[in-house]
Amino acid sequence: MLILVPFIVIILIIVAIDQLYYSDAKPSNVPPKEAQQKVRDTNSTNSYLDKYIKK
Repeated sequence: MLILVPFIVIILIIVAIDQLYYSDAKPSNVPPKEAQQKVRDTNSTNSYLDKYIKK
C-alpha cells in the first residue's frame, strides 16, 4: 500500500498542473471561420455605407 502513495502523489500533481494551465480554455460559441466571415461582412457594409450613402 505504501508503494502506491508516490504514484498517487505524482498523478495528483500532474492533474493539478493540467487544471492550472488549461482551466481557462473554454470553447467559443462561434467557430473561427464564421466569426471571420461576420467581421468581413461588417467591414464590407461599413465601407459601402461610407462610400455611397454618407456622401
